Parts: sequence; structure tokens; C-alpha cells
Amino acid sequence: MSRGAHRVKRAGRVRAWWGRTPVRGKVMYVVGGVMLLVALGLASYPAIMQTITGNQQVAVSNQLEKTVADWPYPKAEDELAAARDYNKRLFESGQRELGSTVKDAMDASAAVGTDDPLATEYEQRLAVDPGNAMGSVVIPKISVNIPILHGTSTEALNQGAGHTFGSSLPVGGPSTHAILAAHRGMPDKLMFTRLDEMRVGDFFQIKVMGETLSYQVTNIWTVTPDDFSHLKIKKGEDRVTLVTCTPYGINTHRLLVSGIRYYGKHPDPAKQPDKAGTWEKLIPIIAAMAVPLLSLTASILAWLIRKHKRNKRQLRELEAQAAAAR
Repeated sequence: MSRGAHRVKRAGRVRAWWGRTPVRGKVMYVVGGVMLLVALGLASYPAIMQTITGNQQVAVSNQLEKTVADWPYPKAEDELAAARDYNKRLFESGQRELGSTVKDAMDASAAVGTDDPLATEYEQRLAVDPGNAMGSVVIPKISVNIPILHGTSTEALNQGAGHTFGSSLPVGGPSTHAILAAHRGMPDKLMFTRLDEMRVGDFFQIKVMGETLSYQVTNIWTVTPDDFSHLKIKKGEDRVTLVTCTPYGINTHRLLVSGIRYYGKHPDPAKQPDKAGTWEKLIPIIAAMAVPLLSLTASILAWLIRKHKRNKRQLRELEAQAAAAR
């Protein structure tokens, strides 16, 4: 028998089975299928949204670079010079606003203060566009490329990494320490969700005003929200610290991934592969989906089996009654 004939025969058996199925049974089969599709949609929503918003954030970062590249000379150079002068004065002032950095860095109510003489100037430094972005942070190992915004307000942290007011602007140079905070575990954005995968020796980059500054991770700390001992500017040091909440989903502490300026050769960020492959990144998503989907599928199948057995039993009883009547 040809393959086509087999398909026709199989289709005929399916139609015959469907024809024998009671209307109520058909409805329940359809309802079960719809429920399964809805469950799949709900389970895959975070992964889909994270991909979409991740691409949008990369587009914002790329647009920032293009905007600066289109500026007439020496506008970008002047902005960098002004930012470095700001950092110099910040260091000389004693960095007095940093007392609650770790706590406020992930506090939705935290924003740029107004009682500091540097606060008004802060908003004007590295202002690339009306969207409040100043540059981008790129972490090749964990596939991060998100914009850096002024302050750590709710709006800023919903768009990318917030630069903590009171820390140095992320333009590099001696006696600087920039602090960048971002969320993790958001259903529609990855942000710093995978920051805990970073290890000492890994690299990340800051892109600002047409320059790419590279940093190598030297320290990783887990601290309480009120511990800011690792966030002070040290004389002569060029450092950037990335901050997010930890443990994942509990958020009682803060994870600090800190790196110093690196001038040596290392893989180009654009060519450096993500050490966690696509399959590895999908494992947590698949694991999260597996339990509810399997439970739902098992429940539907168990119900259908019980329904089928009940129908068969009722059919046998009817046949027995008919035979007895004869």
C-alpha cells in the first residue's frame, strides 16, 4: 500500500472515531486542547517578552551611539571633559551622597536628589537625548546590552541600568567609581537577571560618548542593603560596580560585581560568544514551564480516560439491557 493510501486510511479511522464520539466528548476534547494552548502561551510569555524588550534595548543603545557619532566635533569631547571635571569635583567633595547607595540603588522611590549642588548639573552631564540615557553597558558573557540612564528612579530602572547619583559618571579616569544598578527577575525584561553568572576575570564594557571603556571583574560581593563599604571612590582607581538584587526572587541582599579598568587585549565584545548557549539559557524557562504543563496535561488526560471508561461501561450496560429485553 502506498504512503498516500496509508494517510487516507488513517484519516478515515480518525473521522470514524470522531463520528462515534458524543457531542459532549467532542466539546471536552476541544476545551482541553484550548486550555493546553493557553497554558503554553502563558508559560512562554516571559521568554517572548524578554526577547522583544532585549532587542528594543539594544536598538536604544545603538541609536545612542549613532546620535553621538552624528554630533559635530568637538561636542562629544566637550561632554567627556565636563563629565571628568564633574567626577574630579565629586571625589574632592568627599562623595557625601553615597551613604545609602546600595539600599537606594534598587529602591523604586530613589531618584536624583535636589539638595546637593551637583544635582542640577548631574542631569545635564552626558545627556545624549531626551530619554535620559547617557550610554550603555555591554556584558558579552550574559548577553546584556542595555542603556544607562540618569538616576535610579522607577522609570529609569524600567528602561535599563540606572546610574546611581553620588557615584562617578561612567567615563573612566583615575579616582572614579561608577555604580550601575538594574533589576533582575522581571517577567518581561532580562536586565541583570544573569549577573550572578559573572566570575572574577570576566569583562564588561561601558559605551559612552563614542568611547568604549573595558573593565575586568576583580571582586564579587553579596551584601546587605545598608552595606555601602565597597562603593567608595578610591584614590587613583578607575572602577565600575554593577548592582542587582539577590537571591533571585527573594531580594533580601544586593549582588555587587565590581571591575577595574582594563587596557589589555581581549575578545571584541561584538564577537565574544555568550558562554551560556541558547539551550542552557532555555533550561530555566523549560523547567518553569514543565511542571504546570505536565500537571495540566495529566489532569486532562486522566479526565478523558475516566470519561472514556465511563462511556464504555454505560454502553455495555445498555447493550446488556437490550439483550435481556430480547
